[in-house]
Amino acid sequence: MSFIVYAAEPHDADLLANIRVQAMRESLEALGRFDPERARERFLKSFACEDTFKLVSGQQILGFYVLRDRPDHICLDHLYVHPSAQGTGIGAAVIARIKAHAVSNGKPIRLGALKQSKANAFYQRHGFQRTHSEDFDNYYELPLESIEPSPPVFILKRAEPEDIEQLANLRHEAMKDEWAANGLTDYALARRHFFEDYKPEATLKIALDGELLGFTAVHEYQDYIHLDMIYLHPKAQGQGIGAQIVANIKQHAVQVSKPIRLGALRISSSNKFYQAQGFNFTHNVEFNNYYQFTPEPVFQFETAAPDNFEELQHIRYTAMKESAEANGLFQHDKAREIFLSEYVPEKTRKILRNGKTIGFYVVLNHPDHLYLDMFYLLPEAQGLGIGSKILQQVKAQAEEQNKPIRLDALRISRANAFYQHHGFHLTHSEGVNNYYEYAPECSKWHIEPANIADFDLLADIRQQAMKDNMEANGLFDHALYQQYFKDSFDPASTWKIIEDNEVLGFYVFWNKPDHLYLERLYFHPKAQGRGIGADILTLLKQQATTQNKPIRLEVLPKSRANAFYLRHGFELVEEREEEKMYEWVPSPCSGMAERFTLEAATKSDFDLLADIRQEAMKDEWAANGMFDYEVYREKFQRTFDPTSTQKIILEGETVGFYVLWDREDHLYLERFYLQPAAQSRGVGGEVLTCMKRFARERGKSITLETFPKSRANAFYLRHGFRLIEETEKEKVYELAVMAGEELTPFDLT
Repeated sequence: MSFIVYAAEPHDADLLANIRVQAMRESLEALGRFDPERARERFLKSFACEDTFKLVSGQQILGFYVLRDRPDHICLDHLYVHPSAQGTGIGAAVIARIKAHAVSNGKPIRLGALKQSKANAFYQRHGFQRTHSEDFDNYYELPLESIEPSPPVFILKRAEPEDIEQLANLRHEAMKDEWAANGLTDYALARRHFFEDYKPEATLKIALDGELLGFTAVHEYQDYIHLDMIYLHPKAQGQGIGAQIVANIKQHAVQVSKPIRLGALRISSSNKFYQAQGFNFTHNVEFNNYYQFTPEPVFQFETAAPDNFEELQHIRYTAMKESAEANGLFQHDKAREIFLSEYVPEKTRKILRNGKTIGFYVVLNHPDHLYLDMFYLLPEAQGLGIGSKILQQVKAQAEEQNKPIRLDALRISRANAFYQHHGFHLTHSEGVNNYYEYAPECSKWHIEPANIADFDLLADIRQQAMKDNMEANGLFDHALYQQYFKDSFDPASTWKIIEDNEVLGFYVFWNKPDHLYLERLYFHPKAQGRGIGADILTLLKQQATTQNKPIRLEVLPKSRANAFYLRHGFELVEEREEEKMYEWVPSPCSGMAERFTLEAATKSDFDLLADIRQEAMKDEWAANGMFDYEVYREKFQRTFDPTSTQKIILEGETVGFYVLWDREDHLYLERFYLQPAAQSRGVGGEVLTCMKRFARERGKSITLETFPKSRANAFYLRHGFRLIEETEKEKVYELAVMAGEELTPFDLT
């Protein structure tokens, strides 16, 4: 198993302590000394980042070692590989690295091992000689003369703000020749840009025995990973260092199921390097070529059925047995009974890979939080990024609904490190469980249903929010309007907007038979202008889209709210002396980047659509040696079927169309064209999102074909399609639209 060594950081301490407990358990139990809390405390007491090194594959920490430099020897204080990664050659590879370090420093290696541990045989196999024994430990040494020389290996270490000058100098040495080859000789400007863009928290130094060889910067976003920089000093190039680092980033991409994107100068040896690493060219802009690596999809979802209980119980037992027993929980029959009593198939999502169920999870949607009630993967499915991908989807749902995620994990369990790595923080411990919470970073506010006792508070907020608007409209009797509010106050339809235990505002939302009525939406003046109102409207629009109902509301004629609602897509439908009435009608693609609509084609649209098709395709036809436009037009006319054709209309103009056939077991996207003027504006991606929703509703995949030499190949890969077949004439793609891929609409009912 491949890995890269990272210098440890302070926040790694708890995670590494958990790995130590898991790795030592068997040996300590053999001695009757297994005390997980004591093992953790001993490690944390002596933890020092400068001596500790993590073994990382992608984003998964497989183990770690602690190497302390003594005056006359190198002390290997700890070396632990998690049980799930043992037997894969990691320990031997680490020993080889430590031997190289010892030779470089001219010192022997010394260490201790528990008497009943399998580590004794391991170290003896690698040339260590026992020097003496004490009560519980054997001690070993590997003399310097017994170590065969080998080249030392680099480590990655987090950059610091003060490293900026050194890194800028190294970047200049690595890039100056290629900058010159591309006509970019304003080195001062390049240095200034680096200083502006430098982010130590995303930058890793590449070091060898204390010497800086290069650095890399990687940024992970919601839907892709950006390999921003990777620079090596010229003397360190050609040694495979870059390939190892890129391979690890690719492993991370596979684990989280995200593509990697990067740019390279057009005239640069890095183009061949990235192509050799499996990156595909997507486009170029000015001096740069752009590339993408897309990992293969690894899993699908399916709602559980009542008769899946035995299968899921076996997965739960297999996934939990080790952790349960480590926490002293041996009553597996009782655990089975509890699971049976809690099993709700319609809330349980099975995780499938290559047709086999490899795990399942349950998310409970409570009014004020999401609860990740169960989440289990078989051991062979762990470490592949599946858990991370699923957790990202749950986090995305939490961010969309502006709710925290809560969960519990056994105290002695790898799950603690997993959730901590993904931004969950420990709130408290009780019995054998740790309890965690993840709060969405996008905002701190949340909503809660109102109650009768809230009236005075909400009335005060209403008066503060409305005072100026009411007086501008000649409404000065505030006591009278407060009485109106009191007479109509209904807590069941009223929602408070809360941040840091303070009520910022509220809204009143009625679910009528044929529409949703937003009666009130008020914010205290100090909470206005922060975008919270826009976020609330987004949530209400999602409910309207789910129920396929319009939203209606009224506004005073002289009020800033008129501009607010118009800006957010509401249309003025009626204007009276005392109020203006607005309406928002959901469309199949509400909330897209641009306000396009879809409209069914008719036979009379043929000439228009044929012209759009020719404009969109003529360059690609030419690139593929196809110049007989009249033949292609006649073929399109013979196959033209308005019932499967949707026009894409933007600002009243038809800018494109697509033909989507609903087959028995899949959807077939036969055609998808946009006028050149409508391309590169995000419209294509958003229309594709509409198709994905349609596919998800029908539980079907989408298939399509493209020309081999077509920009569309990069477009479909970027949007999650997978190449499944390739011939000289075409490439065939498929998208398996997973349940849960898109966020569940917010439900206020």
